[in-house]
Amino acid sequence: ALPLDGDEEITTSNTTGQENNNDENTNKYKKKSKQKQQQKVDPILSKRYQIIQKVCQWMEWENPITAQAALAYSIAMADICDDLDENHGKAAIPTTLLDCVVVAHKFFEQHLCAISDIDDMYQHFASTEFNVESYGENESTLLLAMDMCLYPRMLRSDVR
Repeated sequence: ALPLDGDEEITTSNTTGQENNNDENTNKYKKKSKQKQQQKVDPILSKRYQIIQKVCQWMEWENPITAQAALAYSIAMADICDDLDENHGKAAIPTTLLDCVVVAHKFFEQHLCAISDIDDMYQHFASTEFNVESYGENESTLLLAMDMCLYPRMLRSDVR
């Protein structure tokens, strides 16, 4: 059908208006994707994640989710205890952080380590022996902090 005299202008202006809206939406999307790419890296969490990865590599744990879960657990535990990031400049790693790594190991690794291997890990990284009572308390606290769900709610992309 041929457009009538007044319809041609309306049709043209509607089409142009839709194109402008599409261009605005595309520009908004591009801005959001650039913002996501330029996320700031949290230096404390990055340092903690590097330590967790170092422990996982030393223990020869293969599942990449183990380190991510340990980081999520450490974030939950940081709200409760203040000593998670105290000794990162020194040789010893806080046992609470190692406890988070062990919980992640128990939940995500296919092959579980013997208690002697866990004790060796604590000796190597924390310069102390594995304390079953302290670990049990931290594990219980972590379970409550995570609402009894040990699946990480979010995998972090802002740590390296």
